[in-house]
Order: sequence, then C-alpha cells, then structure tokens
Amino acid sequence: MKSVEVYVREAAKLPESLLGTKLARTAFDPTNGPLADLTAEAGERDARSALFAGAIGSYKNPHSHRDVDLSDPQEAIEIMMLGSQGRESCSRAAASCRTPAPSFPNTGRENGRSEPSSEGPLRVQ
Repeated sequence: MKSVEVYVREAAKLPESLLGTKLARTAFDPTNGPLADLTAEAGERDARSALFAGAIGSYKNPHSHRDVDLSDPQEAIEIMMLGSQGRESCSRAAASCRTPAPSFPNTGRENGRSEPSSEGPLRVQ
C-alpha cells in the first residue's frame, strides 16, 4: 500500500510532507481535490476520498508503524488487489484531470498496465 500512497502523491502533485490519510483526503477532496472527478455525484466523490483514506489508514499505516502479522495468504492477496484497484483508479482520475499518471514504483508497471519487471516480483508494502 505504500506504493499507492506514493502514486497518489505523484499523480496529485502534492508535497512529500503530506502523508497517509491526510494525503488521500487532500488528493480526492470532493470539492477541489486534484484527483477528484468533478463530473461524479458529490456522494461518489466523497466515497472515493474515503476509500483511499481507508485503504491507506487500514493497510499502509499499521505496517509503517509496527510489525503486523500478515500470515494469511488470502488477506495478503486481498490487500494487493485493493492496492491494484487503487492505482488503476488513480490512473483514471489523473487521466481525466489531464494529469500524467506516474509510473508504478518498483513494479515495472506504468500507467496501470502490466509490463514485465526486471526488478523481481511485487512485494506487499
């Protein structure tokens, strides 16, 4: 999920000092967020902001601050799927805002499209 946070920050062109849920709430602010889809209904924009903030708050933050037991492979897969969906969603938001989507860090993927990586498999962050 760290890569989602980095991806959101780059796509929204927000400062590195903005972190975690505050970053997500700012990037997808329903009123004036750089990644908010202003053609969507207000409730949907608010939900997108909550989705990103929730994903980062629930899955990225705990791993940043303490050791978290992630021994259940199904849970790890679900987290990776959520992260992948988050990056895809961010790519679409950046495209609709005419903001170039950044490359996926450390995955060999650019703009949400799978590409072979010479850096090895994707790691859960």
